[in-house]
Amino acid sequence: MRSILGTLTESQKLLFLAPLFLVGCGSDLSDRPVFSGVRALSFIEAQVSFGPRVPGSVASRKCQNYLVNFFDSLGYHSQRQKFVHRDYRTNETIEMQNLFFERKLSSENQAGTRILLCAHYDSRPRCDRDPDPDRRNDSLPGANDGGSGVAVLMELALIFDSVPPETSVDFAFFDGEDWGEQGDIDQYCLGSIEFAGQVPAMRYRFAILLDIVGHLDAKFYREGNSEKYARELNDHFWEIALEMRPNRFVDSVGISIMDDHIPLLGARIPTIDIIDLSYPQWHTSSDLPEYCDTTALSDIGEVVAELVYREKK
Repeated sequence: MRSILGTLTESQKLLFLAPLFLVGCGSDLSDRPVFSGVRALSFIEAQVSFGPRVPGSVASRKCQNYLVNFFDSLGYHSQRQKFVHRDYRTNETIEMQNLFFERKLSSENQAGTRILLCAHYDSRPRCDRDPDPDRRNDSLPGANDGGSGVAVLMELALIFDSVPPETSVDFAFFDGEDWGEQGDIDQYCLGSIEFAGQVPAMRYRFAILLDIVGHLDAKFYREGNSEKYARELNDHFWEIALEMRPNRFVDSVGISIMDDHIPLLGARIPTIDIIDLSYPQWHTSSDLPEYCDTTALSDIGEVVAELVYREKK
């Protein structure tokens, strides 16, 4: 796995060097690497250690460099998609940056055959649901809200580097997903809107968005907009999820939300959002690694990995 050890902390290096293999569930890949929820949690801890990754902040830049170094070491081609957002409420101008990682296209793997896995890496600039009014203007630590989706994708990248799936997988990390104030939907999902406006039409077979996927009691319902606009993909995901982790996934439609999948759907990319908003620490100063769970991270990661490995060219 090339020079990946140079991008990890000492504790992550120990985890990385641990045995990686198990029998593949639901497929014939007997040498499939195990998804390590422990290592994924360490990726959350690394992100939170930078501080809240509020767009334009020093912590955000540290996280950007951390992710670029990680994916570069796995041989991905890195792209930094820079853009500027003007907050019409404050007239503040904020520099934002999406991160995009891909393998080089081959003649056998052109438009419409690739898979996109994505998450947002930014932290909300306010803890507006905090029970302590004095903390509501603090920036969100973002362990689960942002950090968990990023961590699962990092671990998946390690797995796919060890045993490549038949279909190429790209990774996108969006900035500015959580910038808006409550009820101000025009200032959410800023990075995915920018990304969707530039991604070539019909490039992807489908996309999966992970957001708030890491807490102990997470229960995942079919998100309403995913069900309405990407029903075939949602059915496929839930078939695998219920086969593998029936205690974690509920075969029932939950709420419909505005999230980073909406701009991708608008760009004609079938996209589903895997999210659990029942997280008690959501948008509070307690959104910390201690409330994230290795089993929950493994459950979602193993289902996504299984779906990807079942895809054929």
